[in-house]
Amino acid sequence: MLILGVNLSDLSPRLSRVSITLPKWLGAGVANGSGTSKHAVAMGTGALTFFLPCGFTLAMQAYAITTGSFTTGALTMMAFALGTAPGLLGVGGLTSVLSGAFTKKFFKFTGVLVLLLAFFNISNGYTLMSLGGST
Repeated sequence: MLILGVNLSDLSPRLSRVSITLPKWLGAGVANGSGTSKHAVAMGTGALTFFLPCGFTLAMQAYAITTGSFTTGALTMMAFALGTAPGLLGVGGLTSVLSGAFTKKFFKFTGVLVLLLAFFNISNGYTLMSLGGST
């Protein structure tokens, strides 16, 4: 989150050069592929994002598991997916229609927001591990 926030906000040109990217063999398949192979690689890469840790998703998955019911868990996850879809699609759509100077400001704002959330998460992690803050 820290690297993403710095990259989006352009707060440090030196740190902005640090980037976590796909392996070349995987990225080349998306960029240079044609037809079915290009789409298959893109779909596979997208499917792998399932394994990225997201606090909200993990919390909902944990709740779904604790219900002890396949149906209740599935309905919980469906409601979560449907509830988050408008916001995620809205942000994705918003970034595609923004242009020029406003886009730059939007991404700077987003970067600063991501940095604040990163520091908040780090602080909470230290507190949970009893390394800092009050207990």
